[in-house]
Amino acid sequence: MSAKIKQSVKDKWATHDIRGHANGQDDTMYVFVYGTLRAGEANDIGDVARRHGLPEPRRVETTTVPGTLHDFGNYPGWVPNDEAATLVVGDVYDVAPNLIPILDDIEEVYPGRPGLFTRTTLSLPCAGAMLLCMAYPVDPSVAATRPVIEGGDWVAYRRSGPVRPNPIP
Repeated sequence: MSAKIKQSVKDKWATHDIRGHANGQDDTMYVFVYGTLRAGEANDIGDVARRHGLPEPRRVETTTVPGTLHDFGNYPGWVPNDEAATLVVGDVYDVAPNLIPILDDIEEVYPGRPGLFTRTTLSLPCAGAMLLCMAYPVDPSVAATRPVIEGGDWVAYRRSGPVRPNPIP
């Protein structure tokens, strides 16, 4: 990675609040991914890390979170809801903290700018412990107009049929 790119990542990281490391250390964080960041998908988190010269994310385990998953065409959007009877399937990864601003770019999450996705933290039972994980849910008001993905698993849904082009203007 060039010095300019490293500085850009460092500067962006400094503008993002990424406190709340899952294990209390500065060298790792946990991220819950449910869509195109999952292994084998368009934005595979391992491929993203490799392209940026970062350590390989370590998959901790597959888990579920309460809420609904919505079809946005070429990607899904998760709306968290602790009261939901439905679950969304995803994977928890142990990642280098400097991967977070790159994931923010992919999800178009920028401080002070509204967007479809936001970055949040949530506690998930995973690997025999409660892990504090970063996650990227979508704006519920936008998701309300999108079809619900029954079963809550983007990978299974995508593999079951063609993904339609994103119809959002």
